[in-house]
Amino acid sequence: MPRRPSGRRERIGQTGLTIIASSGLHALTHRNVDAALAFPPGTTSYYARSRRELVALAVERLAARLDALPLGEASSVSTEPEAVAALTSAVELLLAEHGTDQLARLVLLIDLRGDPELLDLLAESPIQAAVVAAVETLLSQIGAADPTTAAAGLLALIDGLMLASFVSDPPAPVRPAIAAYVAGLPRVGAGGVGGPDVAGEVDGA
Repeated sequence: MPRRPSGRRERIGQTGLTIIASSGLHALTHRNVDAALAFPPGTTSYYARSRRELVALAVERLAARLDALPLGEASSVSTEPEAVAALTSAVELLLAEHGTDQLARLVLLIDLRGDPELLDLLAESPIQAAVVAAVETLLSQIGAADPTTAAAGLLALIDGLMLASFVSDPPAPVRPAIAAYVAGLPRVGAGGVGGPDVAGEVDGA
């Protein structure tokens, strides 16, 4: 009895991300995935019977590919310059090695805004929760007074920087924007972590 090829769900999910990034969510169809993977017609429908399941496969694949984000070592960050360096490296790594995935994610966030059920597949994915928790930990380590609110704002800024990198040439500079945001955060107690080093990061970027 012939064996079923392995990894088809992952291949369908990754191809879905590629289609979304290149042509938009409307182009993500079972037929287009079959064609892109040279599958016999109807193959994708076996693994994802509905459009919702097809989008879910793409979201699952996105989460799997981003599971090794460098922010996982947030607890080792203790100074503002270290935080800026860690965040900048993470964003630059995402753009360099996961550009298609990130562009697909941004497209999904926009195109699914009128469909809460599908949007929840993305917004409530395990990797999203892990990223938020890592950024909150990082900001807490450098003395942010409200890490939860600060993390939400920082992640929104990062999304904007990534979007700008896809539509502008040259891309928007990442480090100065992150450094300015981190430097302006309210801190616990008087004084907080000093700003001169971060000012140097901005001037020297």
